[in-house]
Amino acid sequence: MPTTCAIDVLYVELLADIMHLVDPGDIRTKFVLSRVCAHWRAVALATPLLWAVIRVATAHDADALPVVLARAGHATSLAVSLEAKAMRTRRCPLVILAPFIPRIRCLRVRCSTSTFLPPILGQGVEFPALEQLHVDGPDAAILSGQWPVVDLRAPRLKRLYLSHVAIRPDGWTRVLSTSLRQIYVISCHGGHIGALSTIFVQCPSIQLVVIRQKTWDRSPIRLKYSALRGRVPPSLRYLTISGDEQSILLAVNSDVDTSTVQRMHVNLREESTSTHDVLRGHVRHFVDELGGDVFSGVDRSRQSLKLRNGRGHSRSIKTLYMTGEALLGVYHDTELPGPFDLWDFSE
Repeated sequence: MPTTCAIDVLYVELLADIMHLVDPGDIRTKFVLSRVCAHWRAVALATPLLWAVIRVATAHDADALPVVLARAGHATSLAVSLEAKAMRTRRCPLVILAPFIPRIRCLRVRCSTSTFLPPILGQGVEFPALEQLHVDGPDAAILSGQWPVVDLRAPRLKRLYLSHVAIRPDGWTRVLSTSLRQIYVISCHGGHIGALSTIFVQCPSIQLVVIRQKTWDRSPIRLKYSALRGRVPPSLRYLTISGDEQSILLAVNSDVDTSTVQRMHVNLREESTSTHDVLRGHVRHFVDELGGDVFSGVDRSRQSLKLRNGRGHSRSIKTLYMTGEALLGVYHDTELPGPFDLWDFSE
């Protein structure tokens, strides 16, 4: 007969690992685990890292946040997720977290309206330990024009995801860091050609850039001074840009060397569904501007366009038809990584 072990005599390290596996962030689960018995409570209270990963999803979670932070003790690496429902409380959870900002390593904030994004995120405050930042603004910001502002400093930032928020004209120089490796900019006010240029200049270690904008800022000043020139950072492996045709050709043109990029997607958005011939014309124009590749034919069966560069290497642009837009992509074998996991502490 196999021997069994009562839960009240499990090794402390093993029991702590079990608690971590149940749910790394849910506040209610943490309290349930700490109330199983006296032994479990003692282990939970003696394991600060159990309380250092926090998901604030409801008003009740927000009320319990001070207790959770107290039990986290002197844990130097906090991972915090603030959901939209929790932001609609009398006291903003991030205000409660303000004294702990120097210890926040990962932060995700989701809000349903612009008024629920904590002002502290738009006041130029420095987050010295922050390595991962994920901010989701309200989808209605595009229609209402009321954009929550993100303006902060994070010198150690490695991963950045911004959606439906606004960045001030000079805000990119503050939020970007030389250590940044991944950035996603989705439908943001201030996501323009100048921003892409700033990313390439300020982030020498950047590996992945995804910018999806319906329209980009193309004022005369930006046309002259902000179009990308020279080489992209040698570390860049994945590049996705989405916008209208003129914006794309300004962002990636014959002055840009993208030879180090393993996988590049270019999405051309149109006002109406394009026919194959019209789409082919757009692709041909894009390829001519990009330089280095020669348009060599159309494979109608696979809906793809063949390209061949000066070294004889071939690649294809696959065409997908969607209502209201035509998508073009330069595909390579390497898959594009998805948005990062907030609880992923790997390099």
